[in-house]
Amino acid sequence: MPAATPAVVNGVVWPPRERTTAVAVTGDRIIACGSDGEVRSLCDRRTRVIDASGGSILPAFNDAHVHFLMASRSLAELDLYGAETQAEVERRITAYVTSHSGPWVVGRGWFYSAFPGGMPTTQGPL
Repeated sequence: MPAATPAVVNGVVWPPRERTTAVAVTGDRIIACGSDGEVRSLCDRRTRVIDASGGSILPAFNDAHVHFLMASRSLAELDLYGAETQAEVERRITAYVTSHSGPWVVGRGWFYSAFPGGMPTTQGPL
């Protein structure tokens, strides 16, 4: 196994597992999660070892920019991601409306390509 290129030690790895305090990475791949000792055994003199100082380590979490308040609020909204047709969008809206109450339906994640002409309209399908 190649040596870790960075290794992060002395942290709290998520998801939590007993005795898992460190992560080793080679290139763009996580090669190990384990104790500090286990991960340090994968390091050589060129490895950049980062001390997490008890902080969280989130393996495979790759998002450079998130508005956490807006993102957390959107978890209760209508999710249209992956709906590839207008019929699928309509089905999801109907299912959402029957299981949620409130004066507004707020959704996110729809594709322009799901609609004839690229935009939803108030008229039915052409």
